[in-house]
Amino acid sequence: MRTIFAGALSPKEINRELCKSSIFVFLSKWEGLPYSILEAMACGLPVIASNVGGIGEMVDKDNGILIKNDVGQISQAILSLINNKDLCYKMGLESKNKVGDKFSLDAMCRAVEGIYVNIKR
Repeated sequence: MRTIFAGALSPKEINRELCKSSIFVFLSKWEGLPYSILEAMACGLPVIASNVGGIGEMVDKDNGILIKNDVGQISQAILSLINNKDLCYKMGLESKNKVGDKFSLDAMCRAVEGIYVNIKR
């Protein structure tokens, strides 16, 4: 396993690199709903991410590991996936399924439509 700090990439290059990856790690102190996590999930990657903002809506125990921004937790989460290829694979599959079921354009449009339909006048 190796880590790549690739710098600025085009969207096509980002997708290509994500699809060649094994794990997606996203660390932040504050977030809304980061699209980069959805991109990684669409490529079938398990996600290790900071438990902040709306990330918990995308990442759960089935498709990744939510952590505090603590060096020990970060390294433990990465090692747990590196050392358990079956878990890594299962989480990646769940990521891909979840992004298709809950975060596809069609699913998001249905969710927004449902909100408008249920607005009481």
